[in-house]
Amino acid sequence: MNAEPRFAGFWLRGWAFLVDALVLALLVWLLRLLAGWIFEEALARTVLDARGETFAYYAALHDLGRDAVGLLLPLLYFTLLEGVGTGATLGKRLSGIQVVRADGRPAGLLRSLARNLAKPLSFGLCCFGLLLAAWSARKRALHDWIGATWVVQKPRPRPQALPPPLPSNGP
Repeated sequence: MNAEPRFAGFWLRGWAFLVDALVLALLVWLLRLLAGWIFEEALARTVLDARGETFAYYAALHDLGRDAVGLLLPLLYFTLLEGVGTGATLGKRLSGIQVVRADGRPAGLLRSLARNLAKPLSFGLCCFGLLLAAWSARKRALHDWIGATWVVQKPRPRPQALPPPLPSNGP
């Protein structure tokens, strides 16, 4: 980056995360609802054995699928949206921030994956890793350090000068 970037502060990042959490909660809820419907349909077409082992098998598969959706969907959401393109999730776009490398380029998939796999560490220990974003000069949380990324405010476009008004031909 040529000029010193404007680093995204703790509260701005928190707002973006809240928006993303709401989006993800809705997506996970919908996918779990769909998985439950598929489970009910599969179970209705299955002949249960006397000991209930078939039901236990289907119930274990349902729980595994539900938990996989709850874990993998957020990881994919954050990794793909922050690692490709604009470097911003929906919440970050609305907040005007993005995830970048030190040189200002997009983070890329591997850095984004490392960053997002490290997020549980930031949330652990009473969210100390997140609070680093409030205390550090460049507003980096623990997962930013691990992923070698920065969260910066997007540069604001300079307003264009308006053309002069057209001359009027009448009174």
